[in-house]
Amino acid sequence: MIVYPNPTAGICTIETSVEIDRVQIRSNTGQLVALIEINNRLIDGQEITLDLQALSDGIYSLEFLSSGFQIVRKIAIVH
Repeated sequence: MIVYPNPTAGICTIETSVEIDRVQIRSNTGQLVALIEINNRLIDGQEITLDLQALSDGIYSLEFLSSGFQIVRKIAIVH
């Protein structure tokens, strides 16, 4: 799982080698700030673009979820 650029001004790209159903975005205090449902499950070699421009500057956890697993990556947002 690759997330770039990091830090970002709000637009980031996710490259994955696993299937993903949804992405939860949490603040550094653990508060859920966004939930993004992936309509077409991502499969190996695909990528998506996330628009995080509405979020304030800070460090966030991107939790990639599917049945049976969770992958967490940190991202810094700097406008």
